[in-house]
Amino acid sequence: MPPTVRLYTPNLISWSCDSILAVSGQEALALLQKAVEDKQPIGMAIIDFMMPEMDRFETTRAIRNSQAAYGKISIIALTSR
Repeated sequence: MPPTVRLYTPNLISWSCDSILAVSGQEALALLQKAVEDKQPIGMAIIDFMMPEMDRFETTRAIRNSQAAYGKISIIALTSR
């Protein structure tokens, strides 16, 4: 589990937030699409600065460019460094 996930997961649980973990930008986009198809849109994405495949800028840009499909998503960028 990435260090940032270990840091914020207890808070998300204490705030009664449902969470889905993606280990890459590509996986995050696939999970966003699945959430839309399942009619359970995601309202917030916490993006690590150090992601494989797509960096935080590419992932954020892809989410923003698909806002019509995903809806408005708040994006928080974190890093453990």
